[in-house]
Amino acid sequence: MAFRPLQWLAIFATAFLVLEAASGFMLSVRADDGAKAARESAVLDRIFANWKTRHDRVHTLHFTWDCRTTCKKGAWDPSSNLGDRLDRDQEFDQFGAQLWIEGDNHLCFVATPTFKVPQAQVADTGRIVRRHVSVDQTTCSLFVDPVYETGAPPRVVFAPHGSIHRISVAQLPEVRPLVWAFRPRQLPLPWMREQCHLVAEDVGADNGRSVKLKRIVEPSAVNARRREFLCWISPARDDVVVRETVESQNRIDVSIRYKKDQTSGWIPWEWSEEIDGETLIECKVTRYAVNEKIDPAVFSQQFPAGTLVDDRLHAVRGAFLHYLVQPDGSKREISPMEYGKLILGPVKAKKSEAKNAGPPAK
Repeated sequence: MAFRPLQWLAIFATAFLVLEAASGFMLSVRADDGAKAARESAVLDRIFANWKTRHDRVHTLHFTWDCRTTCKKGAWDPSSNLGDRLDRDQEFDQFGAQLWIEGDNHLCFVATPTFKVPQAQVADTGRIVRRHVSVDQTTCSLFVDPVYETGAPPRVVFAPHGSIHRISVAQLPEVRPLVWAFRPRQLPLPWMREQCHLVAEDVGADNGRSVKLKRIVEPSAVNARRREFLCWISPARDDVVVRETVESQNRIDVSIRYKKDQTSGWIPWEWSEEIDGETLIECKVTRYAVNEKIDPAVFSQQFPAGTLVDDRLHAVRGAFLHYLVQPDGSKREISPMEYGKLILGPVKAKKSEAKNAGPPAK
């Protein structure tokens, strides 16, 4: 069929309009992408600037808080050393846990006993069962038994012992919400601007007015698991973190609530941490101090006399260094075999006492 000149002109005009529309569409898409990228950059710039301002404003802090932990039926019983599972929901209370931070390289966390509800008598709540002190790249941890008070006679598992290693106090789950609030770049996997992606604004937490960020940490030689992090930021509260979820081997969901301090700004006041839907930890601050002088002794890395120490930073003949702290503070080096015998000494002594006591009187 032959086309007349007008028909060719019509076909040409139609093709031109289609190409022009497609070109306009592509320009529009590129413009939208550019606008989104510019908006994301502006939001991230604001958030990280506010985090830095908060960091620079807070040089020291000291928090004390209480916790209630609820373990669901079927979950592992943390007060049992036998791997028992709970036959019902069980609650545990802890009072007076403390965290000190000075600058970026001095952290101290002190844990107190955990009481099984309602079986255990709540007494001696300030007894230190764990103490972790990080100074620069060195952390000293002290462990004292027993950690859990269950109402039954205490089960001694080990002698007081210490460890020297490089795992920072900031990595402990008990203190993560507080570190998040004041030192997000001091977390074990710090949030860096170049890793973050803006997911959405005006969503989720904080009455639907939060900014949602995402980052993915791919497997590495240090950690073989892929981890996905989401956090929700509150623009109304100087961009503090109000919620975070972590997807890896476990799912962890942390929510943080704040109150306004006229001098120190937004202060974390309550937080909760849910792990795999099996364990819920709810904490409430009882007192705090910001930018007050901290006694240098708080960050001492000396162990008490009689403490067995596993030094993982210094090797002797290809093995970790082990020693026993003497009454004068000196260190008596011991072999790994002797260390193992001494750390289990209280358990063996208790078994021997029970055996010599004979059967209970009728």
